[in-house]
Amino acid sequence: MRADVVLHSGRIWNPRRGAVSALAIGSGKIVALGSDSAVRDAVDRSCETVDLRGRTVVPGFQDAHVHPVDGGLRMLSCDLSQASSASGCLDAVAAYVAEHSDLEVVVGDGWLLEWFERGIPPAGALDAVVGNRVAFFTEAGGHSAWVSTAALNAAGIDSGTADPSDGRIERAPDGRPVGVLHDGAMEPVRRLLPETTRDGMRRALELGQEHLISLGITAWQDAIVTPKIGLAYIDLASKGALIGRASAALWWDRSAGVEQLGELVRRRSLLEEAGVRASTVKLMLDGGIEVGTAWMLEPYIGYLGGPSGSHSGEPFISAEQLSAALPAMERLGFQAHFHAIGDAAVRGALDAVALARSENGPSDRRHQIAHLQVVHPDDLGRFVALGVAANIQALWACHEPQMDDLTIPVLGEVRARWQYPFGALWRSGAHLAFGSDWPVSSASPLEQIAVAVSRSRALSGDGGVRTPFLGDQALSLDASIEAFTQGSARVHFIEDITGRIEQGMDADLAVLDADLFNLSGRALEDVKADMTWIRGRLVFDSEG
Repeated sequence: MRADVVLHSGRIWNPRRGAVSALAIGSGKIVALGSDSAVRDAVDRSCETVDLRGRTVVPGFQDAHVHPVDGGLRMLSCDLSQASSASGCLDAVAAYVAEHSDLEVVVGDGWLLEWFERGIPPAGALDAVVGNRVAFFTEAGGHSAWVSTAALNAAGIDSGTADPSDGRIERAPDGRPVGVLHDGAMEPVRRLLPETTRDGMRRALELGQEHLISLGITAWQDAIVTPKIGLAYIDLASKGALIGRASAALWWDRSAGVEQLGELVRRRSLLEEAGVRASTVKLMLDGGIEVGTAWMLEPYIGYLGGPSGSHSGEPFISAEQLSAALPAMERLGFQAHFHAIGDAAVRGALDAVALARSENGPSDRRHQIAHLQVVHPDDLGRFVALGVAANIQALWACHEPQMDDLTIPVLGEVRARWQYPFGALWRSGAHLAFGSDWPVSSASPLEQIAVAVSRSRALSGDGGVRTPFLGDQALSLDASIEAFTQGSARVHFIEDITGRIEQGMDADLAVLDADLFNLSGRALEDVKADMTWIRGRLVFDSEG
């Protein structure tokens, strides 16, 4: 048998076949699989060989919910993700402003709610650093922006400005805006920002793709593809520079209705002509719990300084619009990719799929609900019944300051136990797919898998003590790898060609720098990718 390269003397992850130590790649596919001797005997011995030295080979990871362009744009702007405190954040802004003193508008990303009291950084602290410039810094989760006083003034946001239906303005007791805007309330300032050029978007995508591939990620779904982001994919694909298997979730404009479907069909055609699958639509149903914009079945507890029972969030897309949109989307061949954080949003997504099934009959659209932070126990069994995939972001399912100080107190003891029910969904037979939501959180597959397995995370200053968060919702290592490979491949509609290490499958592989099942005291989250192969081509090598 002709082969181009043999990988041998390792642990080839294939739980259905037992011990496998070698594989051969030929013409972009896996052509042999088995023991070292069996694979060597099966192929032309003149081919190249790679000694794995006991390292693990897994199918290339597939990120089912990620934002590569946003990640690249963060690298190109004022990146606050490396700071660890409010003072460190302000130091990073000051250094950036000093280096870019000619900028009239300062844009950045990556601060954390937990750095500030009640998660609310004041405009005055930002003003002291940026002066009279318009400044807009998105919180790492993407649901909030810290803005300067100049930005509030330029956008016309004052004590008389009403909150939009899909957002909220943080205010002082006298009603004056304090400099933090949530979800839809960010838009008036966002419209003041300079537009990223087409070349800038393309460069951001190149950087984002490079980062993902270096982590062993071979395929992904971009969870928000606006027209400008779509052009970046077309530009890269048209020059043969889109290396990973990318699919696009086209952004649903919640200010419009079903009349936008014609435009989505047109954009799908343009992307798919360029080789980018685009038969998914992203529907954002709510915001985030910490900022009070997640849509809950029951009110938050004492949220926003008011009495308990006064606030439960609102849907970003009404039930009426969703009921009209989803059946029509199905008939046009679209898969829905829902953002749902609160239990009401999760139920609303499931109800919409149920309605589409009643109108259209069974389908293989493989709708998916992402995030699933709070899921009412009554809804756990509906995922299997409706054929809806659970698109999970495992890195968030742990004790950390944001969870313990900002989330659990406003949910209460009962609802706090309904968070991130990965284990319950797995045991119910629900289909799981992993997504990172990078740059909201780390894109590292091993960091995410480590939390999925342990329901804990190493935190700065924790002294190495980790308390599992709802440990009965942990997944096994095998289940986590499967969800990050074959599971995501299925929601990408490419499970017949990739996502598994089997003879005849495309050689999309990640070579990790350790034996995952015999770490000898090494932390799982510290494991890295040494090599990434896509279609049998070595596209990343940590040794250059």
